[in-house]
Amino acid sequence: MANVYVRGNKLWVDYFVEGRRVRKATGLEDTKSNRAFVNKTIIPKLLTMIATGEIHRRQPKTFGHYFKVFLTLKDSNRSYFVKKPIWDKVNARFKDLEIDKITRLDVKSYITSLPIKAVSKGAYKTVLQEVFELAIDDGILSTNPAVNIKLRDDSQKKIEYFSKEEVNLILSNAEGIMKPYLMLA
Repeated sequence: MANVYVRGNKLWVDYFVEGRRVRKATGLEDTKSNRAFVNKTIIPKLLTMIATGEIHRRQPKTFGHYFKVFLTLKDSNRSYFVKKPIWDKVNARFKDLEIDKITRLDVKSYITSLPIKAVSKGAYKTVLQEVFELAIDDGILSTNPAVNIKLRDDSQKKIEYFSKEEVNLILSNAEGIMKPYLMLA
């Protein structure tokens, strides 16, 4: 619902958006033709814009928004400055994305694309989980897209043991204290 009223010989519109009262000047003089124009053109357009969410639509919350909250909560962490470079890399990737549009596949693709060992990828995954948890606490998300993502173990190189001949060669060439040490090893 919107109303027209006069203030200082100018027409104003009074309306409510998301429970808040808003008053805006039309910039038009208080004349019969201007009142008709406001009632027939401006108010219907205004009501349509309110209904579709074009006016005062809440800004979608981004990953970066929740990342700032995350940093605030971690400010007293003893390892803050050690972990912050990792946290910043994660934020750089997801910062401007609406948090409710980030999928589990996005998270999984990011983590697997990191050119580091699986053990180190855990730190990146943890940051993502904690930031998404904040969005869940805020009622924006119902599930955490970073939970239950399995990190593959790095393929380990096969260990090649010394043959008996090689061991004997090493022991025969060892001198001093190294000979008894290698014999025990």
